Formats: sequence, C-alpha cells, structure tokens
Amino acid sequence: MLKGQCESGDAPEPDFSMKGRTFVALQKRMQEWHEQLAREAKRPRKSWDTSGISPFHRQERDIHGAMNTWTIQELLDSRALQEGGRDMRHCVFTYASGCVQGTTSIWSLRVRPVSDIKTRRLLAIEVNNARRTVVQVRGRCNQTLGSYRGNTRMKTAGEILRQWAQQQRLSITCSL
Repeated sequence: MLKGQCESGDAPEPDFSMKGRTFVALQKRMQEWHEQLAREAKRPRKSWDTSGISPFHRQERDIHGAMNTWTIQELLDSRALQEGGRDMRHCVFTYASGCVQGTTSIWSLRVRPVSDIKTRRLLAIEVNNARRTVVQVRGRCNQTLGSYRGNTRMKTAGEILRQWAQQQRLSITCSL
C-alpha cells in the first residue's frame, strides 16, 4: 500500500523525490527496504487492540448464481499484516506501528465461494481510526479498485466495502 494516495496521514518520507535518482540508486534503496522488512518480520509478533469498528459478513449470489461468503475483518497482529502483504504483494506490513498506536486499522476484504474451501483476499483497507475514514483501498500489487474495470467480482467487492462503511458510519475519502 502506498501512503500519500489518499488522505492517510504522514508519509514515511514526505520529501522523497525520484528527481535526480538513478535507476541503480533506486534499486539499491528498494533492496535495503526489503532487507529492513525481512528483519522486522523476524521480530516477535506484535498484536494490538481492535479499533472498535465491527467486521462484516454477508452471503450473496453472484451474477452466475453461485453463493459467495464476503467478509471484512480487521488484522490485529503483525503476522496477519505480513501474511496479507505477502499474499497481496504489497507493503501493508509497514503499517504495524500505526496499528499498535491505534491511529490506523488495516482490514482485509475476502470472498469465499461456498463451493470452495479457499478464501481469497481481494482488498486491503486502511482506516484512519480517529476520523473513522477509509483512507486507502488496494488490491493485489497495490492496484486501485478502479483499475479492475470490467471485473464483476471486484465490482461486487467495492459494493461490499461501501455497505460495510455505511453500516459502520465510516466515510470514504479515497477514490474507489
């Protein structure tokens, strides 16, 4: 997930710029960042209290008539963030300190076809807890929800997200 895409608070390096940086320098910096993440992942598991926002659970038929179970659940420890980031191929793990502090909560929107045993992660959702605002939504490889145009499952995921936000009285300040 990339800070700065929506109103999500302070970016880790707000003055960072690509200007004047070579490709090799960026690769080196990225490698250092990955090494730092790997070191942090080896540390003991950190867990935190729930944000107080309720999870979501709904069963709905898709356009093909198949029943699906949709869930939105809060990730409450560093291992869950690490697993989510690995599965979704993004850096949600770096949000652990904000979760520990209680300023941020990270949620996972998932779907499981009733006929299948595998649950699929579709979206990672960042909520600013103090403002009760969804500030960022990302799919696999940091894709925005809008980049999935034509994908009916992701369209439904956006509708599920909006239903949950409305139920929990959360505003959405980023584009879906």
